[in-house]
Amino acid sequence: VGNIVATEALFEAGIHPAQRTNTLSEESFPNLIRCIQRVIHRSIERDRGREIAYQGERGAKNPFRVYGHETRSCDRCSTPISRIVLGGRSAFFCPMCQPEGETSPDFE
Repeated sequence: VGNIVATEALFEAGIHPAQRTNTLSEESFPNLIRCIQRVIHRSIERDRGREIAYQGERGAKNPFRVYGHETRSCDRCSTPISRIVLGGRSAFFCPMCQPEGETSPDFE
């Protein structure tokens, strides 16, 4: 899973991107897997039959809920989206919906 899919899936699962996997509850893994699958499925459906436009490419639209939307309001709670760097990659998240150190409820 790349960092864009990971960022979007963690948002859907309500998991902070800096949370270590060994601190996640066993119950959170099936939810995270479902969220990863949904993000991948949505991406495939959205881009089916179209020429690929890469993020940052002139004229490309950003179809993601949090990735690349630093300071834009969260579509769930209106809190501004934040950005951190993990392993040299940008991770975007909602501080309210993805609290650090906690696993949030299953969001749909």
